[in-house]
Amino acid sequence: HHQPWGLLVMYIGFGLAFLTKGPPALLPVLALLLLRWRCPHPVPASPLWHLAGVVLFLGIALPWYAVVGTRHAGLWEYFLGAELVDRVASDRFGRNGQWYGWLAVYGPTLLLGTAPWTIGLLRWGKGVPAMLRAAFRTDPAKAPVEPGALLLALWILVPLLIFCLSRSRLPLYVLPLFAPIAIAIVSSWSARRWPSLSWLWVWIGFILALRFAAAYFPTHKDASAWASMLEQRSHAPVREVIFVEDMARYGLHLHLDVEIERVARELAPQARFNPSYDESLWDEIKETGLEDGLVYVTKQDLWPEVERVVREHGFVARPLGERYQGRVIFEVTHPPGVPGPPPKNAFR
Repeated sequence: HHQPWGLLVMYIGFGLAFLTKGPPALLPVLALLLLRWRCPHPVPASPLWHLAGVVLFLGIALPWYAVVGTRHAGLWEYFLGAELVDRVASDRFGRNGQWYGWLAVYGPTLLLGTAPWTIGLLRWGKGVPAMLRAAFRTDPAKAPVEPGALLLALWILVPLLIFCLSRSRLPLYVLPLFAPIAIAIVSSWSARRWPSLSWLWVWIGFILALRFAAAYFPTHKDASAWASMLEQRSHAPVREVIFVEDMARYGLHLHLDVEIERVARELAPQARFNPSYDESLWDEIKETGLEDGLVYVTKQDLWPEVERVVREHGFVARPLGERYQGRVIFEVTHPPGVPGPPPKNAFR
């Protein structure tokens, strides 16, 4: 029979998941509903327990959303429009929205992410189509399907299908599915010999070696290398790093304890919530003045245009050293012969 307290724990878990991640956290609920439809429990729980569970869920999941939605006008529309509808139905965020994006992103993630147990996942997957046909083509009361096995299949396939249909796709979206995937892989070993402990230690050593090697792999996203370079080039302790139409490397905040901003040469109208840029380059200069410790970064291809914008406002963009990772590191100063820096209110 049902364990009512376990049912309440389930609702609490979904409440915490929704509070953390929002609507995507409820995708396993669809799997549970399908399971309930095809494998009804002979002794269903009392509706009162479900009602109590819903109250617990709402009490945990909604207060934070209600508070921030009340304090910030238009935030609910942004949550429902941009974060829910647009992520599913459009490529607004530029996250692999092509028709083949689901295969390019989730295929390698699942096949390589489950290594070295990928064969076990494929072995388990071979039996899933037959199980689903049996479950959905027969009378639910007579379906020759073990409920636990069907729940495992639905837990993986239903969210994965929705992730594939959605036009916003990133590898980490399917990370929660690795919990049921791990169970599925182990279930494929039920009548087989488990991997030997010595072989498992070899694999752990390989993963650790790969992780250490990746730490030394050159990349333009290495915040520690950026921090060392900026400290060497800046004439004063770095206080703020401003990225001009480039990817903001927020990891610099951990290494240098500085403010990080992302600005545009000229600011076009932006969304009120989650805008692409903090402000325009000129607004940033007006706000901060020409104080020491301000370092600007832009792509090498944009450098001529960025230099022109700064010059048109009567200042000079002066490179700090050679190009770095295809970027120009520079500071904004007065033209030669002009005393400075002026106080901030001189810009107003």
